[in-house]
Parts: sequence; C-alpha cells; structure tokens
Amino acid sequence: MVRKLSFEAEKQQTLKQQNIGIGVQLPKEVREARKQLYDVMRQAKNSGKDIRFVWKDLQINGQIYKVGNKERSDNQ
Repeated sequence: MVRKLSFEAEKQQTLKQQNIGIGVQLPKEVREARKQLYDVMRQAKNSGKDIRFVWKDLQINGQIYKVGNKERSDNQ
C-alpha cells in the first residue's frame, strides 16, 4: 500500500490502473496498537464472530477489547 497523499492525482490514477493499492496510512501509534490485537482478532474470526477495528480498539460482537488491558467492556 502506498500513502495516498504522497502522489499527485495523475500518478494516483496510473497506479490504480496497474492494480497497485493506494490508501491513507494509519498513524504508527494505531498500527502498533492493532498489531497487539491481531491474534485475538484471528481467533474470534475463526469462531465466526463479528469483528471490527475501531481506531485502536478491537470490537467483537459489540464488546470492545482495548489495547492496554485487553479487557472486555459493554458498548453502551
């Protein structure tokens, strides 16, 4: 993936035509936080649960798993 903001519109179109992904890169802080949760995410996905990343947090079936303590909390 290439940072979207580092290319002009003309170059972006050329890369898209060549099937090269262009997207906005998340901040390093968010990428590092998510990296710690990938194993939990894979286990939940294999169990057939609904999974989403919301910024730094992993949401599984409406419950949020935070990076620091990885404890569940109700999404209410």
